[in-house]
Amino acid sequence: MLQSEFLKSAESEAKVRGSLTGIPRTNDPYTTKQRYLRVTWKFPIPTYRQFYKCVAKGLNDQKQAVTISTTIKAEFMNENVCEWMDSIDSQVRKLSEDITESVEYFYGHILHFYSSTIRSFAARNGHFRRHMQDIESSFAIMMKTNSYFRWDAIDMSESRDGRVYIVSKRIKSFDLIKCNDACKDMGGYLVELNDNDEYRFVFDFIASLASGNIYFTGMMDSRTNRGFIFFNTLKKAPLDLVWRHGQPDNFGDVEHCVEIGVGGFGLNDIGCDRAGRFVCEVESPLSFE
Repeated sequence: MLQSEFLKSAESEAKVRGSLTGIPRTNDPYTTKQRYLRVTWKFPIPTYRQFYKCVAKGLNDQKQAVTISTTIKAEFMNENVCEWMDSIDSQVRKLSEDITESVEYFYGHILHFYSSTIRSFAARNGHFRRHMQDIESSFAIMMKTNSYFRWDAIDMSESRDGRVYIVSKRIKSFDLIKCNDACKDMGGYLVELNDNDEYRFVFDFIASLASGNIYFTGMMDSRTNRGFIFFNTLKKAPLDLVWRHGQPDNFGDVEHCVEIGVGGFGLNDIGCDRAGRFVCEVESPLSFE
């Protein structure tokens, strides 16, 4: 913390480098009695970095130009939370290693985003609660990912009925066992489509990614009665799931897996060794009473 130098006034339009938004301006001059600087940024924040170098430029009490800096631990202030949420999106994943550009004024520290004070807002503010649920879900999932399915190689849906859907970004030869194990590492399994509403939700999410065409599910044919089962639980898949026209056809007697393709609406059976992405179904790690 800065204890011996204070800014009487701060430069306008100061910013923090690395996908952070500009510091909000106020009409009141900054004084030596102000304890905290309110900084807004976007979420989710990578957990691998908690300390940042901050620099403030301005005039001291003698109206001399000064530059003061310190290394801080990033935390949240417990006020004006809802105002901050308007700037939340995924850009902070691109935070640079050093946050070095000027800020208007710095004296204190920003309270930790996992503090109990912040969580108390969740119970009282629905807008903030939804964002916090998405943020904490992201962090919880990120902490569980393994080398096969890294955080920087996935896309995650919003929560639906207490679950989120994780889609791999890498195109790799599909392997039912390895991919299901990757889903298990995050507390889930290859997606099990229990009805057409769930299929529509997953299809719309995949279509919004606009990347690739083959997305493997956890469905596979039973090879005994021409029906389909879910690989992880061995439950029978619903018979009324929507399929593409003419599917499933087990073309060449080698199409034993099932994909959600964005090239057309409806499921399609496909060879299990084809290259593509895959979809995990994971229980949302956070819920609010």
